[in-house]
Amino acid sequence: MSHPMPTLEGQRYGLRLRSYREDLGWTREELAQKAGVTFSEVRALEYGYGVSESVKFKIVTCLEGDDYEDHDPFAGFWGEA
Repeated sequence: MSHPMPTLEGQRYGLRLRSYREDLGWTREELAQKAGVTFSEVRALEYGYGVSESVKFKIVTCLEGDDYEDHDPFAGFWGEA
């Protein structure tokens, strides 16, 4: 099975995520475990390959320091505090 080539935009995004992960002192394995995704998904995102939006959300949320399970992406959306 062939995989599409990563996009330049995807590669830039992945480099930023990798830099942030490394600044936290985490390995890809650690990030995958903390975010509830696979090592392969973390690696794919860092190299600029596409992953599902839900995987991307879990990884970014984890890197931002939020607990994914407690995160409500719609908090305040309807004007609720």
